[in-house]
Amino acid sequence: MADQMEASWPRTDWRDLYRSRAVDARTAATKVPAGSLLVFTSYEGEPTVLIDAMIAEGVLGTCRGFQSVRGTRGLLADPEVTGGFRLLTYSPGGSASKAVASGAASYMPGSIHTICRLLEDGDIAPDVAVLNLSMPDEGGYCSFGTSTDFAAMAAYQAPVVIAQTNAAMPRVWSEARLHVSEIDWFVEVNEPLAVASPAIVDEVAERIGAYVAELVPDGACIEVGIGAIPDAALGALSGRRELGMHSGLLTDGMRRLHEKGVLTGERKEIDQGLLVANQLHGSEELYRFAATSPAVSMRLASYTHDVRIIGALSNFYALNSAIAVDLRGQVNSEFLRGRQVAGTGGSLDFAIGASVSRGGRCIVALPSTAGGGKYSRIVPTLETGSVVTLPAVLVDFVVTEYGIARLTGRTLEERARELIAVCHPDFRDRMRAGS
Repeated sequence: MADQMEASWPRTDWRDLYRSRAVDARTAATKVPAGSLLVFTSYEGEPTVLIDAMIAEGVLGTCRGFQSVRGTRGLLADPEVTGGFRLLTYSPGGSASKAVASGAASYMPGSIHTICRLLEDGDIAPDVAVLNLSMPDEGGYCSFGTSTDFAAMAAYQAPVVIAQTNAAMPRVWSEARLHVSEIDWFVEVNEPLAVASPAIVDEVAERIGAYVAELVPDGACIEVGIGAIPDAALGALSGRRELGMHSGLLTDGMRRLHEKGVLTGERKEIDQGLLVANQLHGSEELYRFAATSPAVSMRLASYTHDVRIIGALSNFYALNSAIAVDLRGQVNSEFLRGRQVAGTGGSLDFAIGASVSRGGRCIVALPSTAGGGKYSRIVPTLETGSVVTLPAVLVDFVVTEYGIARLTGRTLEERARELIAVCHPDFRDRMRAGS
């Protein structure tokens, strides 16, 4: 769409159009039709000025909104603040988890790839896209900056597009961008972006990260999630050569590997030499790096989480975390003590992609215990009522601070022995009795 606009829109006129559509935030808020389904930019790119104005104007009460609230202030998950607004989320973390549990918000199961399909097929049909964009460039194009998530997809479909054009938003290269002519209302802001708090990498995380690094060969293409264990694993990979990256997230750990000459992408069959992601999650230094490095390529989630793209990358190593793993190798990453506390996210997409990648592997890494050592995270069976985020057939390795359990090609009895060997010593006898 953007390429078509580039060919058809007179470049000399976009500034006049921009000025004619520029309003203050509260005026922009009144452009939301009653009963709309809104899609908001998530993570650190949340359009906070617009959300605050919509709450102040009381326009959200009859509306529903689609958003992952990870990394945000969570206001949209509180119907008392929003006047009855109904949050629809595929990723009910933090305050959204409580809202889903109480019935104040709705959870839609689905991996990122399947949610993209729902948007593409019209099963999720946004009425308004609410965005946080960069200022227009010389050609009149705005960058999605830190987040080319579902809101970027919605921007190409929604009848109404409202954007805060933010002087603080980095202009990051991407095939996904919006021309001024594709945006209905602009609110100019200079709002500093939120930054992700650094994960605390303790001794347990370091040990797990070191085991993970043992599994990843030179030339592999990697994907990692958020947290101390992924950060530790990235740090432990500093001795590798010619790694590639294709991930939902671009983090500071990846930036550091790139700057050390480790994360080069030279062996990637697709997007050679590029760091491909759809979210920046990290520090201001990461934002500056993404805005200036020609290696960074921000893509829509429909591309980064497409299992066909992932599977076409050789030696694809997917690293994700879990709440619990049972002795069959089934993984629960989203359900805890009777509550949905997370969504499937991208872990299933990357696990499937790794399973069809030539030489690919799926690694699940987690501490052996929770609750200060009171609970084992390796369990005989998953909690009653729980969900299976990753089926056992997709998991190649499970890693704790006690070592590596190799599951590929193992029988159920062999899998149980491997997993018991990496659970905490205090729980091994119980695991054997329950297996």
